[in-house]
Amino acid sequence: MESSTYPDKKLIEMSRNFVNVVAHSETGHEKEGVVGGKKVKWCTRYWGISCDAHSKCYQQAGNQFSGISGVPCTIIADPAGKELDRKAGGMSGSELVAMMKKGLEK
Repeated sequence: MESSTYPDKKLIEMSRNFVNVVAHSETGHEKEGVVGGKKVKWCTRYWGISCDAHSKCYQQAGNQFSGISGVPCTIIADPAGKELDRKAGGMSGSELVAMMKKGLEK
């Protein structure tokens, strides 16, 4: 989904209505770089975060939302963290936009 779904312009516009969280268990695909004169590690799959960040989010998602099966797993939740919808497996940009619209209606 990283290369085909997430660049979808309609999805990008719709995602501005949400707090989007990457939760991914795999690590080890970081590279070192220099930002502002300081050495930092960046995830090569998810721009702007470290592998440690998405790994911690994965652990927390497992605690918050039980029964996650299938990867990827997309969960739409309300501001209080109550699950509104869930889908395991990859989606196209238009499928994800439809899921987000449904979530906003709830």
